[in-house]
Amino acid sequence: MKRHAWLLVAGLLVAFALRVYRLGDQNIWWDEGLAIWAVRHGFVETTLWTAGDVHPPLYFWLLWPWVRLAGESEFAARYLTVMVAMPTVAVMAPLGRRLGGRAVGAAALWLLALSRFHVWWSQEMRMYALAALGATLSFYFLLRWISQEERRSRPIALAWVGAAVAA
Repeated sequence: MKRHAWLLVAGLLVAFALRVYRLGDQNIWWDEGLAIWAVRHGFVETTLWTAGDVHPPLYFWLLWPWVRLAGESEFAARYLTVMVAMPTVAVMAPLGRRLGGRAVGAAALWLLALSRFHVWWSQEMRMYALAALGATLSFYFLLRWISQEERRSRPIALAWVGAAVAA
């Protein structure tokens, strides 16, 4: 594997380690508890509840089956957010490369990997990491769309914009 690829893999491993470190140590706080409460109901009831909430429904739709598979412990329930956050870190490399070359891509990946704010929101049982993923992928595919390199990117860009809005 080339040195540049190792640098990206190392960044992803560091990002993952920072996001799972002490993931289950803190008790579930109020908003996280509200999310658990919401997904303890049936899927339809959860969806109806989100219609009256300020947060869009996509995260709750993902959390609903997740807690049934992984459980409601602090670590298990928050791990979904880690899994959503990691692709955001990964997509920073091609996004940065598109904007300024390979070095910019690697720097962008490492900056997000070490970002205290992103680590924090990656450890919360809330929709913020999912919104960041949607926004990042929307921007990446928008750049592909406007560069007209690939027409197939247009529906993908629109789909990610929709997902970002629903997140």
